[in-house]
Amino acid sequence: MKSPHSNPQLDPQHSRELLDAVILISSDLDLEVVLHHLTETAVSLTKARYGALGVLDKDKKTLSNFITVGIDAKTYQAIGALPAGKGVLGKLITEPKPLRIANLSSHPDHYGFPKEHPNMTSFLGVPIRIRDEVFGNLYLADKLDADGFSDDDEEVVVTLSKAAAISIDNARLYARVKELAMAEDRERIARDLHDTVIQKIFAIGLSLQSLINQLEPPDLAMRIQDIVDELDETIAQIRTTIFALSDNKTPGSIRNEIVRLVQDASVNLGFMPEISIDGPIDSYIDQEVGDNLLATLSEALSNIVKHAHASKASVTVTIGKDIMLKVQDNGCGLAKNATTRGNGLANMYNRAVKLSGEFTTGPLDFNYHSLNYGDLDHSGTELTWKVPAKR
Repeated sequence: MKSPHSNPQLDPQHSRELLDAVILISSDLDLEVVLHHLTETAVSLTKARYGALGVLDKDKKTLSNFITVGIDAKTYQAIGALPAGKGVLGKLITEPKPLRIANLSSHPDHYGFPKEHPNMTSFLGVPIRIRDEVFGNLYLADKLDADGFSDDDEEVVVTLSKAAAISIDNARLYARVKELAMAEDRERIARDLHDTVIQKIFAIGLSLQSLINQLEPPDLAMRIQDIVDELDETIAQIRTTIFALSDNKTPGSIRNEIVRLVQDASVNLGFMPEISIDGPIDSYIDQEVGDNLLATLSEALSNIVKHAHASKASVTVTIGKDIMLKVQDNGCGLAKNATTRGNGLANMYNRAVKLSGEFTTGPLDFNYHSLNYGDLDHSGTELTWKVPAKR
């Protein structure tokens, strides 16, 4: 028998396959495509019927992803849940070193196969290491031209596992560089918007406003004032964009949850309400205020869906000395007997009071609003929920 450290004897065709697999790691293909190709190469070089590459989860205790070769799509679906890393697969996780088994069923760690899983006999498993970290394992099963896998097979798969490790490490590094580049771009764009664009729009607004008292007829002055108001709204929208670029975009952020709630409501409303968030919401308010704000917004949007018969709506959140949520719609307005003692309104009122804040509802003020509703027979509704800011 050959030493485990002997050089594998590969024919020219197999040498070429190994070289191609190693060269592939320098390509810009998707990581999963590269890993699938490496698994296919391992199957081909070792003359195995089946191959797989299992990716470990963050805790390095179970498998989070499983790339397979040799099992058709129908069988793959019939097997069901991916292996969690028990039995022989678990042994490779707890003892990350090459493992060869002539007959899986006779091994003491054999866990058995799911009902629809093909039976497998011979086995070869090799860990994929990135420096001192084990990323996952390469598995081969059912050697086609022999009763079991050889020393040469093991060395070939060890070589491929090193190539896989380099590929994974490169992909992680590339992703991190891309993430940093995107963060730098976001900061640059936010800075340019704040230092240049907003200042120019603000200056234009001041210049127009200085002309109002000099203009005749009066309707022209009113039109100029409308333009100034629109510029103010544009500045507010840009500020929303700036904070969206600057805030940490993590799953579960309050900003993201506000957008999600509005998008969900839009399905039943038949239109997308306007959203304006002015201020660093994710870094400024605590969890309790955030949870109550989201619950209030959810209730307000639900009321619009159920009762308002609106064609337009807006959601505005302002972060300053107070946290203020304003929800407006151009619907039929509140019922005459609607008070803060009603069901949904009472909940919103109680959430504000609990946080030493205030809650008001009433007809939409058409002299000051963010929506261009025009002349309407409906009164519309404006809901304001305001609480003191707590960092």
